[in-house]
Amino acid sequence: MDQKFWDKIDSFRQNREYDKIISEIKEEIPEFWDKMDISEEDGEYDKVIREIKNLPTDKIDKGLIYVLGRAYMYSGDFKNALNTYLSFLGKAKEDTLNTDIWLYSEAGWTCNEFEDYEQGLKYLLEAEKLGRDDEWLNTEIGQCLGRLERYEEAIKRLEKSLKLIEADEEENGHDRVDEKLFICSELGNLYGV
Repeated sequence: MDQKFWDKIDSFRQNREYDKIISEIKEEIPEFWDKMDISEEDGEYDKVIREIKNLPTDKIDKGLIYVLGRAYMYSGDFKNALNTYLSFLGKAKEDTLNTDIWLYSEAGWTCNEFEDYEQGLKYLLEAEKLGRDDEWLNTEIGQCLGRLERYEEAIKRLEKSLKLIEADEEENGHDRVDEKLFICSELGNLYGV
């Protein structure tokens, strides 16, 4: 995102053309993610955060919440990342249940990334209560339980993740070696304690 992009955003804001701001931000999301993955350009995160926060609340959707939460995370602002996800619970205009499942999952992952495993587990289990039961969630819960020294529960979750991956491989015919290696290394650590 270059200065030309930000100048355009400023112009749209001055003219209260919020839909154009949203469109521009969403169009730039791939470049935004590339920058977030490549470098720690806090100025970029701060600009994105500022622009999204300046939008009217009725214009905020799941996509913008995702960008805002991640921008806070990558800039090291755990509290605002978590609050961003939690503040949108029940507010999605469409597909509220799946959005809430995703929000609880993101909140749990965010807590785990900042080593608040107790809180992370709470949010991940909320996602599960709402109906999520996949490899990613079970792996996150397993890691969380392991870090909370609840080893037997952690092992069960990670073993379940492996079974879910194997079922997916069988059904879809693609190999998921990286995920299996990661889970097996987590299991190895747990068996070693």
